[in-house]
Amino acid sequence: MTSTSPAAQPDNSRKSRLKPAEILGLSAGIALFVGLTVLLTTHKPLFSLIGFGITFVLCLIMVSLIMLSIKPGAFDPTDAHAAPSTRPGETPPAP
Repeated sequence: MTSTSPAAQPDNSRKSRLKPAEILGLSAGIALFVGLTVLLTTHKPLFSLIGFGITFVLCLIMVSLIMLSIKPGAFDPTDAHAAPSTRPGETPPAP
C-alpha cells in the first residue's frame, strides 16, 4: 500500500495550468514587437520572420529559466523578519 501525502499530489489549480500559456504569451508578445520593428525598418518579411523566431525562442528559454530559479513560497509578505524596514540612520531591530 502506498499512501500519498497532500504535498506529493500535483497542483491542478487554474493558476498552475495557465502558467505555460503565460510564458508562451509573454514570449510571443516580445517576439511580435521585435518582428514588427524589423519589418517596419527593413521592409523585408524574411528578416522579420527570422527576428521573430529567434526572439521567441530566446525569450521562451530565458523566461522559463527565470521561472525555474524562483522557489515557490520563498517570500512571505507577512513575515516580519523577511525584510525589516529601517530609516536612514536607524539601527535595525534585534532578533
